[in-house]
Amino acid sequence: MPAAGEKEWLVFEALECYAGTIVNAPGTTYGPRPQSELQLVLLHSGSLHIEIDGMVKQLQPGHVFLILPGHQVYIAFDGKAGTWHRWITVFTYHIEADVLEELTQLPDSLPISEQMNQLLDVMVGLQKQGIPDGSDVRNTLALGAFQLYAAECRSGAAASAVHPAILQVKSLIQERYHEELVLADMAAKANVSAGHLIRLFRRYEGMTPSQYLWRYRVERGVELLRTTGLAVGEIAQRCGFKTSYHFARMVRAHKGRPPKDIRANMWSR
Repeated sequence: MPAAGEKEWLVFEALECYAGTIVNAPGTTYGPRPQSELQLVLLHSGSLHIEIDGMVKQLQPGHVFLILPGHQVYIAFDGKAGTWHRWITVFTYHIEADVLEELTQLPDSLPISEQMNQLLDVMVGLQKQGIPDGSDVRNTLALGAFQLYAAECRSGAAASAVHPAILQVKSLIQERYHEELVLADMAAKANVSAGHLIRLFRRYEGMTPSQYLWRYRVERGVELLRTTGLAVGEIAQRCGFKTSYHFARMVRAHKGRPPKDIRANMWSR
């Protein structure tokens, strides 16, 4: 039972779910179609135009979008570049009306947290290992993703425990990690000096803003290695690296293995 004054966890029964990842070709569209699933869509690069019952939303990279059943949905991806997005879809479920109503009261998008990324990584990995549809572990993880989304909405992603400058810079990195980003850009986003931003990151994250940026780029690059057939050079470019050599060197430094070994190990499984 929750402690006094503590918000109860959002609970429903997930019976069939799937987590996916894809780099869509420019101009790809879905729908319009009636939405019957519970869905979280994570946008990592490119852009996503979505219409829900005629209401237009524009999702920016580095954000997760909540789509609920009972609506007419149309999605159009970036018309000029490939769009990398991932998703968790719950196809079959039992949900009480009050729980669905609680979901409708949440914001429809949030910055993607590291925890959400990691949870989706686990789901995709389990599917690649052959864990079947309808398994308890996959259903539990899918439910956990929606619970995490609700918890982050309620807590502002733990904003009270973290300096606002940290959250602003993390959001900037998640949106523009594939672009040229320097310390001055990050400090300007947070409206603090470069020196102060470095001190804040060392205090809250145990690293500098630039180190956080490169680690984030590596994580997104490794995800593309594991889940797409894109060439290493293309992945390097998409994730903000100047050359494939630089990407390979950073991946080895962070993961202890070169990109080709990481890809070969995942595909052999």
